[in-house]
Amino acid sequence: MVIEGISAEIQNQISEPKIFLLKGPPGTGKTYVITGLLKKFIFNDDPKFKVLVVAPSSTAIDKIGSNIIELNKQSSFDFKAKNIFVRFNCKSETSQEMKPFTLEELYAKHINNKKKKLEKQTCIFRK
Repeated sequence: MVIEGISAEIQNQISEPKIFLLKGPPGTGKTYVITGLLKKFIFNDDPKFKVLVVAPSSTAIDKIGSNIIELNKQSSFDFKAKNIFVRFNCKSETSQEMKPFTLEELYAKHINNKKKKLEKQTCIFRK
């Protein structure tokens, strides 16, 4: 019910940025609501929204990140190709599951891919 109410508000005026604050004690369903909204607005055939999710603890963000990974597995389209998921925080506080999504890891992967592409082009040029 909460997800439908918030999603209706988001769709009311799509052109205006929306900010929502979900606050409450542990176990009250904040992560459930966030995951439901992500599923409704990001994991569909025509994603139109950019979303920034912040939380006061690494545990909360890692749980939401884990849910995003799970939604990606269930999704009907390739999430990785259409969306970017980046995990920001101190390296020491990042769970193993989230490490591949940290800015540092994504940057290293990008540089490595560029290096391989350049090496391949250089090899072709030498022939």
